[in-house]
Amino acid sequence: MAKATPKTARGQVSDTAAAVLTAGIQTQILANKLFNTDTSALTVTVYKVPAGGSATTANILFTVTINASESAPRNMLAGEVLGAGDALFMVTGTAAKVNWDLSYQEIAVD
Repeated sequence: MAKATPKTARGQVSDTAAAVLTAGIQTQILANKLFNTDTSALTVTVYKVPAGGSATTANILFTVTINASESAPRNMLAGEVLGAGDALFMVTGTAAKVNWDLSYQEIAVD
């Protein structure tokens, strides 16, 4: 039987592609939010990187431009599943100006 453990994580998007969540076991994204705190629009690129890989154009999930002081559409990642060792990476043009929040569940199989 599978056991799901809900968790949350938050932080700021860097100006270099960096992992915001690395799955230790199978992990499903439940909800997410991206909010631009800058005074100008910023573009964020989100990657689903396989275990041991790196952020490349081949594993871009989406790119979204977020207007100043606004949020991207919510839950663009909802339902995405990461295998053990897979990671979500994000990058934007100006560091520490886009906040991210994730709700997810780790799924342990007995």
